[in-house]
This record gives sequence, C-alpha cells and structure tokens, in this order.
Amino acid sequence: MRYTLCMYHYSRFYFYFWFVFGFLSVVTTVSAQQNDPELPIGSTRQDTVLEQGILPLDTAVPMTYVLISNPDQSFTFSDTFQWEDNKHIPILGYQAHLGNLGSATRSLAPSISNAIGFHTGWTQYDPYYLHQESFRYYNQDVPVSQIKYSQAGQEDTYLTLDFGRSFAKGFNLSVAYRRINQVGEFLHQRQKDTGFSVGLWHDAPSGKYDAFYNYLNNAIVAEENGGVSDPDSIGNPRWPDESIPVYLSNSPEDASAITTHKHRSFLTKQIFHLLPDTSGFGMDIWLQGKFSTGLFKYVDEDIIEPAITYYGPGYLLDERGIRQYTFLTENVWSAGVSLPWKAAHSTLNASLKYRGILLQQEPTERNITELYLDASGEFQWIEPLKLKGDLSLGLGQAEGVFSFHAEADLKTGILGHLLGYWSIASRKPYMVESTLYVSQQLVYQTDFLNPFTSEFGVTWDLRREKMQAGVKWLLFDNYIYFDSIAFPQQREGSFSLRRLFLTKEFDYKKVGFKGSIFWQPDSPEEIAVPDLWYSASLYGRINIFDKKVVLMPGADITYNGGFNGISYFPVNGRYHLTDGADIPESFRIDVGIGLQIRFIKAFARMEDFVGLFKERILYQADLYPHYRGYFKFGIEAGFFN
Repeated sequence: MRYTLCMYHYSRFYFYFWFVFGFLSVVTTVSAQQNDPELPIGSTRQDTVLEQGILPLDTAVPMTYVLISNPDQSFTFSDTFQWEDNKHIPILGYQAHLGNLGSATRSLAPSISNAIGFHTGWTQYDPYYLHQESFRYYNQDVPVSQIKYSQAGQEDTYLTLDFGRSFAKGFNLSVAYRRINQVGEFLHQRQKDTGFSVGLWHDAPSGKYDAFYNYLNNAIVAEENGGVSDPDSIGNPRWPDESIPVYLSNSPEDASAITTHKHRSFLTKQIFHLLPDTSGFGMDIWLQGKFSTGLFKYVDEDIIEPAITYYGPGYLLDERGIRQYTFLTENVWSAGVSLPWKAAHSTLNASLKYRGILLQQEPTERNITELYLDASGEFQWIEPLKLKGDLSLGLGQAEGVFSFHAEADLKTGILGHLLGYWSIASRKPYMVESTLYVSQQLVYQTDFLNPFTSEFGVTWDLRREKMQAGVKWLLFDNYIYFDSIAFPQQREGSFSLRRLFLTKEFDYKKVGFKGSIFWQPDSPEEIAVPDLWYSASLYGRINIFDKKVVLMPGADITYNGGFNGISYFPVNGRYHLTDGADIPESFRIDVGIGLQIRFIKAFARMEDFVGLFKERILYQADLYPHYRGYFKFGIEAGFFN
C-alpha cells in the first residue's frame, strides 16, 4: 500500500506539472501569433503530398488530416463505399486472438521490433489502442464527424467516434473515441476496451510555428477463463457454450481472474520554422515532451481446481490467490532539428531523446534512465530513385541497443516501383522476459543476451494494377520465447524465417476482388506461425433508385495453415508453446451485404457461415475456441459540413 500511495502522489504531481506546462505553452502560442496575411483555416504552408483518395459524398473539399510527426504533409481519407466498411474489425486479418474481439493478439506474420530500450513486453492489446503517433489532426475549415457502431448478439458491441474542426484561425480540435464491449460465447470472456484521445493543433498563420497538445487514455479490462478445460463438450446439446467448464473463474457468477491494463499520457510538441523551405533550404527546430503512466495488473482470488493444475507450482506461490502488479511513470523529453532541402527533394533530421522511468514491480521499485541519439534522412537526388534511412542509438542505461533502417524506392515507369529495404535492431529483453513477481514473490529472473534481428525485403509494386509481390527474410539471434509452462527461454544461435507474399485488387464493371496471401516455409517451431495464410474478398456493386442507393453483396474467405501448438497465459500476458496438439488448419467464410444511402452506410453479415452447418471448432490458440456461426450488423455515418 505504501508503494501504491507513493506512486499515486508521484503521478498526480507530474500530471499537475504537465497541465501547467501545457497551459503556459498555449498562452505562448497565442501570444506568438503575427499579423501576417490571412491564410485559409486549416491550410498548410507548403505543397502537400496527398495520398490517392476519393472525395466524400456531398462535400466540395478534400478531407485531410496531419500527423504529429510532420504537419507539412497532409493525408486524404476516403469516405467512398468500400467492402471493408462491412466488417468493423479493428485488427488485421493475420493478427490472431483468443476467439473474442478485444482479446489478446499476436501476429502470424512476425516482423522486426522497434522497441529497443525498456519495454514491459505487454503488447497483446496494442492493435486496439489509440496511439498519439497516428492520431489525426483534421486540417479542415468544415467540421468532420464520423461514427461507427456494430453489434453481434445482444451485448457484443463495437463503437468508434471521430470529430474534428477548426474553431479559430489556426486552431484545430480533434477527438477520437473507441469502445469494445464483448461478452463472448463461452464462460467469462468479457472484454471492455476503451480508448479516448483529444488533441489540439495550432498552425500559426505566420507559417513559423506549429504546436500540438494531446491527451490519451486507454483502458483494458478482461475477464480471463484460461481456456476451455473440456473441448469435447463443445457442440454437445447438454452443454451450452456458456456453461462449458473452463480452467479459471469456473463459477457462473462474477469472474475471479481479471486482467487490467491502463495507460494515460499527455504529449506536447512545439515546432519552430526558422527558415521556411520555400527558398529551397529550410530549418525547423522542435521540442517534445511526454508524461505517461501505465498500470498492468492480474488478479485471481478464487483458486480452486482446475486452476491449481493450470497455474502449477511455478506461479501459484500463495494459496490465497495470485496478484501481479506493475505500475510505471515515464517522462520523455526530446529535441531535434529538421533540414528540408526542397530543391533536392531531401530532408535531414537529428534529435536527442531522454527517458526517465520510475518502475514499481510489486514489491520492488527502481529508476531507469535512457538517452537516445536519433537521425533520419530522405533523399531523391535523381528523379526515379528515392532513398530513406533512420538510425537510433541508445546511451545511458540503454547502452548497447540500436536500430537501423534503410530503404530504396526505384520508379521503373510502366513496370511500377521496385522497393527494397534492410532493417537491423538489437534490443533489451522485455521486462516480462527478464523479471516477474507474483504475489510479491520472485517467479523468475533471467540473464538473457540482447536479442538481435535482421530483416531484408524486396517488393515489386505495380500500382496501376493494384498488385504487390515480394519476399522478406528475417534472421533472429538470441530469440526469446515462452515454453510449455509459460517460462521464458532463449534459443542459442540464429535461425531464419522467409516470407513470400502477394496482394491483388481489381474492379471489373460491378465486381470487385481483394486478396492477400503469404507463404512462410519451414518456419521455426519457437515462432509458431502458419506456413500458409490467405484472405480473399469477392463482392459486387448494385445501384438502385436512380443510383441513390448502393448495395454491395459479397463474401470473405480466410485460411490459416496449421502450426505448432501455442496458447495464452494471462499471468504474464504472453503466448507460449504447449505440449499438446498443434493448432489445426482453419477455413472460414463470412457472407454479408452492405448498403449506402448518401452519408449513411449499413451492413449485415453472417460470420463463419460454414459453422452453421458443419460441426467443427476453429482455433488460433490452444484451448481458446473461436465463435461459430453468428449474425452481425452495423451502421456508419459521416458528416462533413
């Protein structure tokens, strides 16, 4: 309790500090405005690079937004009727989960990690979070409002809200909200995932100053059941799905095993344009500060059979129950310079970053201090070839870690683009890979070497034909995984993972197709990924009532090849290998129809259509069956005026 109170007062002090800092920054922002010739609200100072998109219905201006990384680059977003609008799924198709939307995820197509310094390692909910780096600041002189709502069953819902507008000259307010509320099909699967973010962007009319302010709050509350203890009961009419025995929280009453993740952060970034690059060469100086808190907790206060067997003697250290509690506060300060050279289509960036972390891993407490030197550049000295690169080098307690990425984009005319890249990273073992306390007792403490990963890739991008094909090769050294009893292990030496992939889209009159496939031959068993995965969508477009209404019927097909057995352990929040059966291959079809009337979109879908007629169970993790055939509907509306 003493540690908890100390951390609470510590975090509260810093939130007050950052609030005052932000307020003073806003005051400085307003006072720094100059009486230069007026610019349109939401306009940018330089020529913008717009992604290809289609204008929304009933609007006369392109709908654009900027990111905090570069306010001089605008991105368009499409409000046209797309097949993806009929899904409302916040994760990618190759991201596996526990059978319930909002549950812990893992990628079936691993890639290199950019988290090279201290990291908790709890990334299972990252796809559901709002992130400040991707938060949209709408640079419009008209309000932007979007809402999405979908529901499966009586209580499984998904809701997103987005809003943005300019309320004064050079001031743009944006708000984002995400909510996942899922009960699940089996006992104690409830997920409550909530994200809220509000941001303010000031684009000074003088063109010499940008300021960003953002508050973010993500919260995950998940009931944990440990998986189905008797899979043979699934499909038995005497055992409804909601009453099938599970390993944890087996009582039909309130769940006893709960995972809680909460993140709060306040971020501000100030950009000073000392030399506008309209003359050919520019100079920007920027300052950024971020304060954040993170809570990671797992509790189970009702330990009865079969939970005793499930946890095992390695984790069940107190007969009263299990408690894993981690709390941290983090201050990040960074400053950098950007040198755009418009005549040469080039930019150089350099920055210094400081991270100060106070970590409480009950019952211990420690301070972590890290420094990073970052540099990046983009060059296009000759028209067909564009080069990019970035480097991050750790200092202080981050000494010995680094990441490097280089890529080249060669435009070949009618043959499209040839893309190549090389990435390397040496990272520290994550906290959950190195040290874990449960019930205030040390469960494990490792002395692993830093994992090292190399990634090479070549992609042939035929943009006119909407097709990409390529190959990736990953080389892992000192790879860390979790074994069959959910303890971390490090594989000595190196091994590789190859991935060949192909994506294709086409539209022919009133029929459309989108498909993706990748092949990962001879993948190592420690990674536990399928050799083959593909997804395809086939849909049509039907205009009725003088083209005022658009119908879009279609179907989705997804296939996962079988792979090495893997499951999820909620105490440490990690996927781990199993001694049981491998994950079988799975094939599913989703059918549905979408409808658009002006700015209103709606859909109705039957998920896992085959599951209505065929008795089979789909898994992406052992003991965690997926939903079988169920109905889902949703609605989406956008207002741009």
